[in-house]
Amino acid sequence: MSDLFNIGVTGMDAQSNALSVIGNNIANSTTCAYKSNSINFAEVLVTHEGQYSNGLWVQYGNGVQTLGVTTDWSSGSVVATGEQSNIAISGDGFLPVSYADSTQVYYTRAGDFSLVEYDLAGVTVYTLMRTDGSMLLGGTALDAVTNTVTGMTASTFMYFDAAPTSYTISADGTVTAIGANVVNGYVGVQRFTNPDSLKRIEGGIYEVTSSTAFTTADPSIPGYNDSGTLLQGNLEASNTDLVSEFSSLIQAQRAFQGCSKVITVADEVLQTILSLKR
Repeated sequence: MSDLFNIGVTGMDAQSNALSVIGNNIANSTTCAYKSNSINFAEVLVTHEGQYSNGLWVQYGNGVQTLGVTTDWSSGSVVATGEQSNIAISGDGFLPVSYADSTQVYYTRAGDFSLVEYDLAGVTVYTLMRTDGSMLLGGTALDAVTNTVTGMTASTFMYFDAAPTSYTISADGTVTAIGANVVNGYVGVQRFTNPDSLKRIEGGIYEVTSSTAFTTADPSIPGYNDSGTLLQGNLEASNTDLVSEFSSLIQAQRAFQGCSKVITVADEVLQTILSLKR
């Protein structure tokens, strides 16, 4: 009888996790470049050694376990904003970003930058920054052999030495400006062979892990090495499919209710057994 209780409890726990994942997808349906997630389950089995059926040990289900969460890396639709500071990637890859005083490079698909003043060692410059403080990184040169952007580190923010009258970020990541000089003016796109190995950080930021594999050591010139091109004045929308998510939400809710009913039935059966002693 305890097995039946366990089946109901693990089922409710699993469907509760599913509801959280689905709810988060729905909540982020308008978040810039958000990547929707799905949850994976596996059956839990009990094996009775010494009990055989057709020459095999008897096995039966004992509930469900959550295996993990999978990210859908497909691109969201591109939405025109007309803002010079906004960047969308048309295709595969991530924009390299970092934070003030950070020694690590992070990655994002969310190009909702703004042109802001920044104090660089006592000198006022202008850079592209997101609301979380992450700034767009740039390289110092292009490698025509590997088609990559070189000279990029966690501290090489792309910036202007004065407030530009206007500026252009071309499809291949080259930044030019009127009224200012551009420093670290080559924006690259980094691709990974196994993006599922990336660690998610709040704000659409991703961090590499020990198992992350880069397709190229340096970020690619946008449009090369199967990387996407840059679209200035655009943003990538969330790839959440609301119709699919609401359908999954109803299924998870029904499954949760069904598992709670399993516990109710288990309790009723147990009460019947206990009443036999009277």
